[in-house]
Amino acid sequence: MGGITPKEARRLGWVYRLNRWRWATGTLPASELFYLQLFDSAVARAGIAVPPLYPVGSAANAGLLYAVFRLAADFPGLSWLELGAGQSTILIDALVKAGRIGAALTLEHDSAWATRIGARVGHDVRAVPLRPAEVQCAAAQAYDFAPERRYDVVLVDGPIGTPRRSRWGALQILESALADEFVVLFDDAERPGERDTLARFLTMRPAADHVFIHAMKSQCLVFSEKYRAIASY
Repeated sequence: MGGITPKEARRLGWVYRLNRWRWATGTLPASELFYLQLFDSAVARAGIAVPPLYPVGSAANAGLLYAVFRLAADFPGLSWLELGAGQSTILIDALVKAGRIGAALTLEHDSAWATRIGARVGHDVRAVPLRPAEVQCAAAQAYDFAPERRYDVVLVDGPIGTPRRSRWGALQILESALADEFVVLFDDAERPGERDTLARFLTMRPAADHVFIHAMKSQCLVFSEKYRAIASY
């Protein structure tokens, strides 16, 4: 429980620097291949129809696909809110159709991209513009969205990242849209801007625990007591 520890911060910084070199040289860490094998094996054994996914470039990497699939398998029937559309949206939709996710809503600020991804899935992919807002005493671009319900799981993977306080506007949604028992999945957690936002959210929920997944990118899962089994991810 609590904030990012000095040991975690050092590892995140190391992953960020190393992965920038890997992007430049076109190499993959062994951990990315490990999570890709885990994901592929889990999908095959579950017998769920998942469309082809391409975890390359800025798209969802193998660690994120693994985390989404395992969450839906371990805790079926939850409601999900996704910030930012992409490869993970396609996976979430397959899990909705398979009955592993109870309900899903994806928010995307780019209307053309929302239309493109929305045409490939059955759940609601909503084009929501960004607006300037003051969030947690800082200026941010926030989704112009008033939650109509509370969500068990929120995936923070949008909008486009910034060098500092990246996706800071998501904190506004997390304040109002999270269920009392919750999971928040932060993508790109190794990047300095996302670390700013993650660190602030951990101060907002001091009783929550968290765990990191490190591969070509890093994810952080923040969870309440009901979902403490996530600590083993």
